[in-house]
Amino acid sequence: MRHPRSIAYRCALVLAGLALMAAGTTQAAVAEPGSPAPTPITRPGGLRPGEVTAVAGDCELAGVTCRPASPPQSSCSGYSSQATPPATIKVLIRTSDTTVQIQPVPFQTYVDNVLPNEWPATWDGDALKAGAVAVKSYAWYWVTHFGGYLNGDATSCFDVTDDQDFQVYKANTAAARTTAAVHASWPVAARNGGAILEASYREFLNSATETCGAFAKGTQLSQYGSQACNEANTGNKYNVILGKYYYPGLELATARQLRTPHDFQFLQTSTRVTFHAGRWAIDDGYPTEFVKGASGDLPVITTDGDGFAHAGVFRPSTATWYLAGPTGAIAKQVTFGLRGDLPVQAQYAGVDQPTVLAVYRPSTSTWYQAKPTGGVASTVTFGLRGDIPVPGHYTGSAANHYADTIAVFRPSNGRWYFPGGSSVQYGVKGDIPMPADYDGNGTTDLAVYRPSTHTFYLSGHAGVIYGTAGDIPVTGDFTGDGKADLALYRPSTHAWYVRGAATKTFGAAGDIPIGKAPYHD
Repeated sequence: MRHPRSIAYRCALVLAGLALMAAGTTQAAVAEPGSPAPTPITRPGGLRPGEVTAVAGDCELAGVTCRPASPPQSSCSGYSSQATPPATIKVLIRTSDTTVQIQPVPFQTYVDNVLPNEWPATWDGDALKAGAVAVKSYAWYWVTHFGGYLNGDATSCFDVTDDQDFQVYKANTAAARTTAAVHASWPVAARNGGAILEASYREFLNSATETCGAFAKGTQLSQYGSQACNEANTGNKYNVILGKYYYPGLELATARQLRTPHDFQFLQTSTRVTFHAGRWAIDDGYPTEFVKGASGDLPVITTDGDGFAHAGVFRPSTATWYLAGPTGAIAKQVTFGLRGDLPVQAQYAGVDQPTVLAVYRPSTSTWYQAKPTGGVASTVTFGLRGDIPVPGHYTGSAANHYADTIAVFRPSNGRWYFPGGSSVQYGVKGDIPMPADYDGNGTTDLAVYRPSTHTFYLSGHAGVIYGTAGDIPVTGDFTGDGKADLALYRPSTHAWYVRGAATKTFGAAGDIPIGKAPYHD
């Protein structure tokens, strides 16, 4: 985003009488043979406090109107989707000191070639991902609004300019680290009330040395602040960084994305995670290892409703929950339940709401849900002794925010039971229930794994033989296609097998894979 130029410079542009060419072709983001390597920026390209973007009608170029106060149409191309990124973006490119050209650029190519001109490519990966989401969302916003036009002709319109009036775009300047950040965060966009946010940003909000989140007012991201959030070694992921600056009401995932289980990286894919005697290991590229819990604790995963998983434990001996916050540190300790209860936390209030703490008492087949402020919110007796609790969004829809409901699987007869008296026979004695959304339609599907034959059975599909004796079935969307995968963890070799994907070794002796079958007594 732009730095203001001098009045003399602006007058010179007006007097030059620029020749405006409205037609153009797409530029590929590949440097031509012999072209010089781009010079990496060493400081952010955003505005400083007090500096402003071009006002309505002012684009510093004769004959060019930016952000008209009364736009002739809602957007240049008519594109309006708030769910799917546009395929292209129309960029007004300065081709010389006296000419400009409107060029349609592939949208992801545009973002690839903006980020390294706004965020130093040497910065921390999560700072770059925060920048990538801001750059993408800001551009998307202007594709769905009217950026400007040439010579008063609405048919010669554009979405953005290639300079700091909007964002700095330079073809052929994509850098490896910034491109990696763009691609890793591509499923994510900043929204408010379901609408794409005009995610503006500045070099800093007060000074280049400001700390993480300092001086934030909810409308702009500090570029130096995004880096400070990581340099503070607080474990801030990029979704947390964005949340510190764009608020209130920031939404970083769609309802479908929020249904991805145990996403520890905010990439809308499940992360391979193991737990053993309080030691967590997260396969996030580093990998991350930490101690949270003790021997005998049960691992639990919660979320604040943003789709980002938090590690925690439930201690059966004291019915105490130890829950982490967004930076990984223990944020809350709650005693809820009795000795011997099983944790059955789920999104009972909806996927866009914080996880509701709950326990299942096998001795009485009773479910207890906690209030956010403490105490019991509801008590339901449902099931029989020996049943396995399997909450899920079996009837979830947008109307109820894809809220989870209680359910049980009876291993003695392979039958599933739901509130209201309904039940479904799916499985046989000895099967392991593995409910998940295997078809990506937003509801939980019935599924079992039969250890005796190493076979997965999914409702409506033929059985799939996969695995060998001793394998532990796990649920998760490890391939990022919006559907749960058939997956196994092999304790003898610590190998993760995901059908249709490469095998990966991650874990250690005694580890429990996160995403395994539900707890039962």
